[in-house]
Amino acid sequence: RLTEACRNIAMISQEDVDGGMPFEDMLTEMSAWYEPGKTFLVFWGDDRKVIEEACQRYKAACPFGWDDLIDLADAYRRFYGLPRRRSLKDAVDEQKVETAGYWHIAVNDARNTALLLVHMIRQGWTPSA
Repeated sequence: RLTEACRNIAMISQEDVDGGMPFEDMLTEMSAWYEPGKTFLVFWGDDRKVIEEACQRYKAACPFGWDDLIDLADAYRRFYGLPRRRSLKDAVDEQKVETAGYWHIAVNDARNTALLLVHMIRQGWTPSA
């Protein structure tokens, strides 16, 4: 169940969640296009634990190799030689990346993470870096 704070910040309703795709189906769809070592799942923050716990909760095998999960917040910190992590908003502001939509809306945050990822790649960052 969503908390009121979550509903207010993310502008999502319980009905949205209840009508969403089942976790197991999402894993199946994502694993159809996933190629180990060639496909990377990029997050802003360390979502590995979230994925691990969800797979355990649903008794589902995780189809992704952990080396293919990228915490872009940490990669950003290391690539730009910063002493601490930045928020996604601070990072795109620092890099003057044009953003899309409202903050804390999942699809908008995903788009903005992708826009920053492309910016970093253009500046020479690679997943192996």
